[in-house]
Amino acid sequence: GAVDIATTGANAYAVRATGTGSQIGLAGGFSLSTAGVNAAAVMADSGGVVSLGGTDVASTIATTGAFARVYYATGAGSLIAATNVDASFDFGGGGSGAFADQGAALVLNGGSIASIGNAVNNVAASNGASVSLTGVRLTLSGDGASGLWASNGGSIIGDGVTIEATGGIDEATSLRTGGASNDAFGPTTSGGVLKLTNSTITASGRSAYGVYTSDGGVTTLVGDAIATTGPDALGVGVGRAGRATIS
Repeated sequence: GAVDIATTGANAYAVRATGTGSQIGLAGGFSLSTAGVNAAAVMADSGGVVSLGGTDVASTIATTGAFARVYYATGAGSLIAATNVDASFDFGGGGSGAFADQGAALVLNGGSIASIGNAVNNVAASNGASVSLTGVRLTLSGDGASGLWASNGGSIIGDGVTIEATGGIDEATSLRTGGASNDAFGPTTSGGVLKLTNSTITASGRSAYGVYTSDGGVTTLVGDAIATTGPDALGVGVGRAGRATIS
């Protein structure tokens, strides 16, 4: 039958694989939920591996709470791979719903991630970690929110990704709402690598942007469609030694 796992409390996890050789496999048709500060629905760390979902049956993940995450992979050799999973998170503001850090990997095929909150990132890669997205839909509503964020040598490679962003300027951080950013912010000091192919980005709101690269980040856009609306909106921009190639 269908699997339903729910946790409540700070630093709680619905599923977690920790340590080299540790593996969790969860077939399609599941429902995971967490509620609590710093909670994570799916976590892989210290070399752990989690595989989720499938091609036939829909699966869902929902998280709520300050700095709670849908997916969190951290540490070399750690991997989260999800197929056709529809996820959502709402923690008010600040942080990343899906985060690969410290050399870990996150692979998403199909499915979606929806966010509500200011200054959040739907998907982020930092500190040498990598994210691969194929046919994933990202929707975000909040001032200063971003669909994708690469920093500190993190890599995000997307093919057929759809990003729909609505918001404006976050007063607390001065961040703008946009589709994808490749730059430094907060504790990070440099951008990373971002490549989007055959992807679609729409961003609306004051100073909204499609793709922005700075702080030494390198971005490649191939066959993408980008549309922004609102006062002072920007399609593709670079600054502070950022580099972008568009074809």
